[in-house]
Amino acid sequence: MALTAEELAGPLPSPGLPSPGLASPGLPSPGLPSPVARRRRLPEELQQRLTGFIRDNGLQPGDRLPPEAELAEALGVGRSSIREAIRGLESLGALETRHGVGVFVAAFTLAPLIEQIGRGIGAELRDFTEVLDVRCTLEVALIGRAMAAMGPADVAALREVVAAMERKARAGQNFAPEDQAFHATLFAPLGNRVVLNLLDVFWQVFTGTARVLQRPETDLVRTYLDHKAILEAVAAGDVAAARQRLDAHYDGIRAVLLANHNQNKGKP
Repeated sequence: MALTAEELAGPLPSPGLPSPGLASPGLPSPGLPSPVARRRRLPEELQQRLTGFIRDNGLQPGDRLPPEAELAEALGVGRSSIREAIRGLESLGALETRHGVGVFVAAFTLAPLIEQIGRGIGAELRDFTEVLDVRCTLEVALIGRAMAAMGPADVAALREVVAAMERKARAGQNFAPEDQAFHATLFAPLGNRVVLNLLDVFWQVFTGTARVLQRPETDLVRTYLDHKAILEAVAAGDVAAARQRLDAHYDGIRAVLLANHNQNKGKP
């Protein structure tokens, strides 16, 4: 028989009787979570159990989960608890519900992380500085491995992106899509989905700086030349120069962050 959330959380103390482990009636022992705390933790624990069920049964992205009734029986909980666990895993991007079809294991994505970071970044310039430092450190550390994995087609693709940047820069047009494509193309040879997803996360946060920063007019030609310098180092196989030019690429935004920080000093 399926157990309710209360049964899984454990029995409540009997009225008027001291519970084992309690220092005084009504006060939980420091070493034991209260029944309320256990009930609040139940959805997270059930999500972990459902994730374990998926793993233990070898379900892969695109595979459909068994019906709710079968999952409830397998995990020994009610169908409402299963539905709640599924909703929680959907919010994390682990599951996908197709109405009228069923629930499926979702492909790996950092989209929920992107959303959470975008929501969490506020008006604190320190947030942007820290994200910028992580992005720069990641790219500088990995550029050597990316270059080792590159072939002529990869370098040619970078040249095409930089050429598109130049055309737009000379015409005074913003080339943010090409900027994003350049960094994605630069590290695509690694074949590392986590790295590529993280670069997407950093890009989303980076573009969010426009909401809070007072920025001077973008020097489009200078930005294009920064990317061209990186390309030249990559095409020449000069890892040291590529690292230095990647690091220098972020000098512009660092200067903007510093200028905003100094301008905001002393403000209430």
